[in-house]
Amino acid sequence: MGVTIEGGEAVGQVGPGWHWVIPVYEDIELLSFRTETYTMSSSQSSREIETDARSEDAISVKTREGLNSQMDVSIRYKMDKENAQQVFTQLGSTEEIITKLVRPTSREEIRTAASRFSINQIYSENRSDFREAVENDIRNDFEEFGFEVQKVQVRNVRLPDRVEKAIEEKESVEQEIEKKEKEVEREKLEKERKIIEAEGEAEQNEILDRSLSKKVLTDRYIKALESGDVRVAYIPLGQNGRPSFVENLNEGQTLNSTS
Repeated sequence: MGVTIEGGEAVGQVGPGWHWVIPVYEDIELLSFRTETYTMSSSQSSREIETDARSEDAISVKTREGLNSQMDVSIRYKMDKENAQQVFTQLGSTEEIITKLVRPTSREEIRTAASRFSINQIYSENRSDFREAVENDIRNDFEEFGFEVQKVQVRNVRLPDRVEKAIEEKESVEQEIEKKEKEVEREKLEKERKIIEAEGEAEQNEILDRSLSKKVLTDRYIKALESGDVRVAYIPLGQNGRPSFVENLNEGQTLNSTS
């Protein structure tokens, strides 16, 4: 598809197929309405080469702290067919669309967005907030010219060696602190568990002590003797020579006995 050019001005749109043109006076400028990928990176990946994605240099930015950083960015966009004549009038050919809109606008918005984010927010793997901010800003600019931004990808963020090393050391320290905190929490829970267990055992022993009074123990002793299952029994004697369970039954009272 494309636009009809008469006297250097776009006067209409044409669809796929053959079209008659008046030489010299009339011409047709072909425009791409498929999804395009514009990549700004220091090198091309094998996938970008295979898909013939356009590749330029990586983007240099300054973070909120003023630190320098480089990153690779890819913009996937598509022109609205209904806006072909308007796009050509405002921007020109397919190559001019790149040089006038895609490249300068993307680089400017990425640099502006980077200045609002810290180095940790941009450098970490979870940089979704930064990517979304870039995507929204670029989308708003592209829509004014009749383009749809489908996706913005940010990858291969690179920092000065000293900054990268400092961040890695900081992350290592934070991970070690987190590990220690988990160990302390685990020890605390184990201590609480042992205290609860000890309290439960003490309470159980107290209940058992209350239930096993002298009288209860004596009754059980007598029942065991009366059952006939006991062949050998140990009968403790009190101070007066009588079985102690007899003294327990009388709770210190003297029994009347016959000689």
